[in-house]
This record gives sequence, C-alpha cells and structure tokens, in this order.
Amino acid sequence: MTVWQICGVALAVLMFVLQAGKRGRGAVLAAALLFFSASVDSIARLFSFLGQQSGAIGRGGYATLLKALGIGLVCQFTAQLCREAGQEALASGVELFAKVQIVLLSVPLLQELLVLAQEFST
Repeated sequence: MTVWQICGVALAVLMFVLQAGKRGRGAVLAAALLFFSASVDSIARLFSFLGQQSGAIGRGGYATLLKALGIGLVCQFTAQLCREAGQEALASGVELFAKVQIVLLSVPLLQELLVLAQEFST
C-alpha cells in the first residue's frame, strides 16, 4: 500500500469512528492490523538492505541491530494497540520493557567500542 492509501484508510476509519462512537473501536483495531501487515513488505526490504550491508557493520553488530529494530517495532505496535484500548499503564510497561531490552542488547557493542577506544588511546 502507498502512503496515500494508508492515510485514506486512516481518515475513513476516523470518520467512521466519529460517527459510530464506541462501536467503531473494532474498525480501529482492524485498520491498525491492516497497516501493520502492509508494513511487512517494507520491513522485509529494510532487512534485506541491512543484510547487504552486514559486511560493513560486522556480523555481531548486524544481528544486534536487527534484534533491536524488531523489538522496537513490535513493542511500539503493541503499545499503540494498548493505548487505543485505553490501557496507558500497560502501554508504558511495554515501552519500558522494549527500551531495557534494547539497552541490554547494546552492551556487548558498547564494550567493543570501549576496547577500540582504549587501543587508539595507547
């Protein structure tokens, strides 16, 4: 789907929800799932590009980058669904978990950078 199509669907769902009130919540969830599934192709192309660049990044860095990207995307999508359902605390918990996991993933890369910095300073 193109950006215009996504925006058109979003505006149509918004108009429906404004007319239907609380009965339109299912339409919002369906639209969110449609947008996520439409994004899968773009995400696959991004991963393909990153795979081609993995030699420049290094195998460990590439795997870490992909994992962090996956965690971020899935948790952001989940948090938005929780917010849509009116569960702000649950959404905040999902986002906090994602941030902590991404930081934990980056610790080995940070250690490698510190070793490189020590080598250059001596």
